[in-house]
Amino acid sequence: MKDNLLENSASNENNSSPELILTDWLTAVYELYSQFEMLNACIHREIVKPNLRPEANRFIGQCPAHQLITLSITIQSELQRLIQEMDQLSGLKLQIIDKNYQRLVSHTSTLKELSQQAQAKLYLTTLPRL
Repeated sequence: MKDNLLENSASNENNSSPELILTDWLTAVYELYSQFEMLNACIHREIVKPNLRPEANRFIGQCPAHQLITLSITIQSELQRLIQEMDQLSGLKLQIIDKNYQRLVSHTSTLKELSQQAQAKLYLTTLPRL
């Protein structure tokens, strides 16, 4: 699945202007941030505030609580990795600016994938337990 996303990103990159690439990236960042905030609010409301332990059998709606926590940690780690990667690229000369845009396209795919995962998990939290 990730390979398909990268292939789609590569083909989109060839057809997109730098402005479109930046716009898509900013939109993906905003959407992921919104999902991340909702995910952490749900974790705080359902686990942290009532001082519960995120046991393997604890569910929030139809979503295992440990999956929410794992996804939150994954998002944090991935964002840190993407920031470090872009920081490294920003110090390079303008001659490889196309490579920076290629990285943004790749990052956009990753951000969208994580956002979709968060959205799916958050939806499961709204469903009644079976």
